Amino acid sequence: MNHGYPLLLLMLSAPIAGCATVPAQESDFALHGEEPAGPGIFSGESGKFIFFKDDAALAKASESALESDPPSAKDWEEFAAFKRWLKAREAQDPSYQEFLQWRRFEAYKKWQNTQ
Repeated sequence: MNHGYPLLLLMLSAPIAGCATVPAQESDFALHGEEPAGPGIFSGESGKFIFFKDDAALAKASESALESDPPSAKDWEEFAAFKRWLKAREAQDPSYQEFLQWRRFEAYKKWQNTQ
């Protein structure tokens, strides 16, 4: 005969009895699918997604970022190369077609390795 069952029953029923003695309280939580009143974390009173309160703060942040780390000549060269690549993609020039062919070949090699 096992005498551990009464102890196990007591251990399981004690937390349940403790929860039953706590009175219910009203909560400020919204139900599923219901939005609470007031502004959200990332939205203002209007409900728009915002990072800065006003345009002046945005302009100031942009200026301070440029002052602290101005773009170098290499950055401008990379940007110019990116713009050329975008124009080539739009024009469907041969170098872009070659790039697309290379991507298809790489995808084929990857597929072939899985077979």
